[in-house]
Amino acid sequence: MLEIRGLKKSYGKKPVLAGVDLTVPDGAVFGLVGINGAGKTTLLRLIADVLRPDGGEILLDGVSVTGNAAKRRELFFLPDEPYFAGGTTVSALAGLYKTLG
Repeated sequence: MLEIRGLKKSYGKKPVLAGVDLTVPDGAVFGLVGINGAGKTTLLRLIADVLRPDGGEILLDGVSVTGNAAKRRELFFLPDEPYFAGGTTVSALAGLYKTLG
């Protein structure tokens, strides 16, 4: 089960998410719908631990995802715009995508 409690995220002085609470039970299919800039991608990046929240918590099966490498291995996030860490090599990316197929 995915649980989000009081999640907050701002970019500079602009709040994007302010106190988001959400529970998605195991086996559920869930969709995010909203206008551009509503915070959908930010929420997904926070869940995937690509971004860190300013407040609140994200739990997967009762365990925090934030900064937890073991829990991150249970998640998969494919962004609509590529994001790669600095210094990522072509061979490292090829290895990553090979594991996804």
